[in-house]
Amino acid sequence: MLSCKLGLISIAENLLLQNANLYEVNILGDTALKLAQRNGHEELALILMQKYNALNRNRPGSKK
Repeated sequence: MLSCKLGLISIAENLLLQNANLYEVNILGDTALKLAQRNGHEELALILMQKYNALNRNRPGSKK
């Protein structure tokens, strides 16, 4: 979450490669995506949205 808040794309990408939990929330209920969006890191937000979409396509019961 910190890498997303600060806009550290390479670190966030590395964490995604290590299967970081995109659904994790902080004490305020914010996800990494929300932190990236709120802090103006548009490129990172797009990367996270693509990862969310890929995960949701592969979930059992999802429409393909």
